[in-house]
Amino acid sequence: GAMYAYAAVQLAALGVDIVTHSQLIGSPQRPEWGIESQQFPSASILDWRTGHGTAKYWVVRLLIEHITPGDQMLEVEVEEPPPTTGADTRICAEIGTWTFTGIANLTCDDPDAHISHVDFADYGTPTGSCGAYVRESSCSTHLLTKALVLAKCYGKRSCSIDKLDLPGIALPGLGSYGPQPCPALELTNLSTVLQASFRVEARCSKGGGTGTGSLHYGGKMVYAAAFARQVTHGGVGATTEERRVLMINKGVNATNASLVGLGARKGTLYSVEPNGAYSSPDGIATRPVLISGGSVTLELAPFAVAMLKLEA
Repeated sequence: GAMYAYAAVQLAALGVDIVTHSQLIGSPQRPEWGIESQQFPSASILDWRTGHGTAKYWVVRLLIEHITPGDQMLEVEVEEPPPTTGADTRICAEIGTWTFTGIANLTCDDPDAHISHVDFADYGTPTGSCGAYVRESSCSTHLLTKALVLAKCYGKRSCSIDKLDLPGIALPGLGSYGPQPCPALELTNLSTVLQASFRVEARCSKGGGTGTGSLHYGGKMVYAAAFARQVTHGGVGATTEERRVLMINKGVNATNASLVGLGARKGTLYSVEPNGAYSSPDGIATRPVLISGGSVTLELAPFAVAMLKLEA
């Protein structure tokens, strides 16, 4: 959903008038229904099990309800907290679910340091963020995966873990060893690869380090843009300007975004969060927001898309 919102707004700024979204609905392989091949439900805007909207659906609806043809697109200033530094020696890296391949890299900052601990390593459907990863018992290969990471990384200043080296992948030409990550989910080999992700947390013998992977993003975490329109009231033809601010968290972790120079005293926040919006009958959360001195700080969940409607 966040990627779609970001792409749609960027394309609109380039003069693209229409952006489509595919697909409406798709299921895993279900021979008993006559569906012999994978239909990629992860790309659907409706959940094949319930018919409710996924986060993709609710993001599209949010954009349709709050951005209209003729709106003026404006730049908006957004401030983010500085990156954390200091004595934390943890290194984390992740490979996302959307790529067949991907490489996670771990590197200690100090040239004399080495990777001394692997506190977490799993290929399956782990959740959480760096320092608080949690494995899901129904979809995990943590024992084999941790052994693999230790073999590749322990005692070295830097190392790389390729997704194709991880246990459970069984596709023609790619090889296979170990169990499938999600045996209880009745998934085909292909859909297992598409849904499984890899996360690792390690520590250096001294100092901190850097971890990168396909879930790593090095730019600003929050994208923001404002939209303004003139609204006519009553029969006297009086008009006022109505403004909304779109915010997109492009990161895998929650973050705070501070908006300044808003020129309003209050507003209403409409937000779509992937965890809360998946297969939901109402995936757009709404809450009032108080604005002090023209600025406000909002917490955005991972990959959240939010629209702040400003009021005088």
